[in-house]
Amino acid sequence: EKIEVIYQSTNRKKININKKEKIIIFDVGGNKGEFVEFFLKLLKKNNIKNYKIFYFEPITSLFNQVKEKNYKNTIEYNFALGDKNETKLFYEIKDSNEKKENNDGPFRGKSSFLKINKSNQSEKLKMSKNYKKIYTIDSFCKKNKIKKIHVLKIDTQAYNINVLKGAKKYLNNNMVDAIYTELTIGRRYEKNETFFALEEKLKKNYELFGIDVGTMQVQLVSRILNRNLNLDVLYLKKNIIDKILR
Repeated sequence: EKIEVIYQSTNRKKININKKEKIIIFDVGGNKGEFVEFFLKLLKKNNIKNYKIFYFEPITSLFNQVKEKNYKNTIEYNFALGDKNETKLFYEIKDSNEKKENNDGPFRGKSSFLKINKSNQSEKLKMSKNYKKIYTIDSFCKKNKIKKIHVLKIDTQAYNINVLKGAKKYLNNNMVDAIYTELTIGRRYEKNETFFALEEKLKKNYELFGIDVGTMQVQLVSRILNRNLNLDVLYLKKNIIDKILR
């Protein structure tokens, strides 16, 4: 809903989408296709028919669930995106505290290329290790002749900045319009993410548009006390921000 509010507000500022241009959407860490479904509804609502969605999910069971849904104009890939082309150990995690009927596969909200922090001993987790293919956004787009990404959504459990590092060419050349990414600032994993590192990657051409806090009420949440703390943030190209503020 928050993305739709942003979309509507930019429309009111007369930032119009060129409907002759194909809208390219990347869903990185696509889970069960929730973001794909959201954007399909949004595109339909705004009568946008010329689009393509690229869904990336390294967990095979989740990938298969989405593949079976046969989403319109969506291509599914059973590999990850990151900072280099490689094969890397991936930790697929099940949560032992979840009910059995809701826990028939790896839990995307915790599975990551990073190890769980050793200090999180209170969690009951079942973990399996598998090697997964990783490609960079730059190399994937070159191979598939993608010249521009309109929306880049990332939710990869503390691997989000790695994904951006693999899009160096596209970010430096203003070839991505909007970036909606999770930022894992809690201490769940052996390495957490920071706003400083995110800004270092994006500050040249992008500006923070908003933070998805889950509520409009002001709350202070400690990243030290809450190891599960994630934030979703939206960055836009600076020239788009300028148009909104006119």
